[in-house]
Amino acid sequence: MTPATSPLASLRGISCGAVVPTLTLLAAACQNPDSSGSSPDVVVRDSSGIRIVENLAPEWDKDFWSVNPEPEFAFGGEFGEESDASLLVWDIAAAGMLSDGRVVLLSPKGERKVLIFERSGALSVAFGRAGRGPGEFDHPQHLQVLPGDTVVVWDYMFGPVSYFDASGTLLKHRAIDLGGLIEATRGPDRHNGETVHLPLPDGSFIVQFHRPDWQIPEQGEIYRRPVGYARIDLDYSSHSFGWWQGYEFLNHAMPVLPYPVQSLVAGGGAPLTVHVTNGNRFEVHQFAAHGEGLRRIVRRRTEKIPIESGTVRSLAELNSDVEGDWLAWERAVALTPQRFYPAIASMQVDNWGNLWVLALSGRSTRGGALWEWSVFHEGRWLGDVAMPSGVLWIGDDIILCRHFDRDTGLEKILGYRLSRGLSRG
Repeated sequence: MTPATSPLASLRGISCGAVVPTLTLLAAACQNPDSSGSSPDVVVRDSSGIRIVENLAPEWDKDFWSVNPEPEFAFGGEFGEESDASLLVWDIAAAGMLSDGRVVLLSPKGERKVLIFERSGALSVAFGRAGRGPGEFDHPQHLQVLPGDTVVVWDYMFGPVSYFDASGTLLKHRAIDLGGLIEATRGPDRHNGETVHLPLPDGSFIVQFHRPDWQIPEQGEIYRRPVGYARIDLDYSSHSFGWWQGYEFLNHAMPVLPYPVQSLVAGGGAPLTVHVTNGNRFEVHQFAAHGEGLRRIVRRRTEKIPIESGTVRSLAELNSDVEGDWLAWERAVALTPQRFYPAIASMQVDNWGNLWVLALSGRSTRGGALWEWSVFHEGRWLGDVAMPSGVLWIGDDIILCRHFDRDTGLEKILGYRLSRGLSRG
């Protein structure tokens, strides 16, 4: 998950009739249910090689995993006469953890470094710098910590991929073959995005592409531009995951919407699985990464929660320091149809292959929607975990979160203890 670098950047299913990878395939999947594997809490249907899992309730209604409400460690530094400027962190884009418990952070701006911290908050190692040579970063975008404590940094614009050991020694400098990439994704109905959308653990990556002939609708309308996703293998073969609905915009001078819906992609596990959702309803399509196609459709019962006018007003007040005509924006938003919170706001896959989905809990609070992380294993809803906001990384027993204090302008990285009980899922 990439954290926001501004208040605006921090704003963020699909039915058989929606934009989907293969309409005929999904039409078949919506018919002729087979109740094999069903229970009072889940209904499983198989059709045309696709398993449809309808989750009505979590399998573990109590004694499920939990997160300690108080952080186990925190670092980032503080301003003051005795503070250490080397401990300050800014605009952290991604995080991970080494096998010895040290925390790895990617700082993509300014000096453009990888920072490794001890749990005590002491800076252990810092490496990388701005540049285009081996071990240097132009605009570092993605961070991975692979088995064996190999730290991988992916640069923007299909730039190089750099592999380091835990001491910061450069192990490998891999260039992406743009010719091979263009050939793998070439087509009259699409053009490539400008960067790697998501790297996967095996070294392959997902790209996003768009329809060149698609037109933005008229002024004042809400729209979602079609986007496609494909996995690019190490030999530059391409495996498509079809067309989806992109980020939600308002065709207005200030296009941002309160809590916009967007399609999301996550990948991981063994066998490697790619998860895609449109985000507007709780439905996730799970694909075999190596070309076998759609394997499973996962759904969960949720409740649509409208976005209240007070929430829109609070959003305008929060961003009042951002240049723009917020009164005109409020009027434009007020003229749009009733909007609802996105059913899915984020997805991650942990080391055990569990899919974590940040979703509406089906309940609302006085301040708006209530969000929780729902955990799934092989399509089955295990339970929900209440976690702090700003989750960057979910580990075996620690989650890492980014916290930005608007009043002080300080950023901190917090580590919370995750208890998975007797089972990893």
